[in-house]
Amino acid sequence: MSADTRANLIFVGTHGHVRALDKHTGAEVWTTSLPGTAYSLVILLCEDGIVFAGANGKLFALHPSSGEILWRNELPGLRYGPMTLATTTAATNPLPLIVEDQRQRSD
Repeated sequence: MSADTRANLIFVGTHGHVRALDKHTGAEVWTTSLPGTAYSLVILLCEDGIVFAGANGKLFALHPSSGEILWRNELPGLRYGPMTLATTTAATNPLPLIVEDQRQRSD
């Protein structure tokens, strides 16, 4: 989960999708499916007004207001390995919020 204070949005990455939620109401603003990453853990980073999403050996840059995919990089050779995103900019809030999505079966 990542926040963009300028847009009043919270970004959530899960199962090959990125969702933007209004940080005051929790209402969904947009959802973007990341091609080729179905059911993958999505790692997020917000930097310079862009939402970066890494999943399944691919890196995507998303527009924070619309979820439009601005560019993507297939990162050849990485495939299913774990991914970490970093920046050289100093963090103003260095504490990450990690949410593990556990779905329950209803029989």
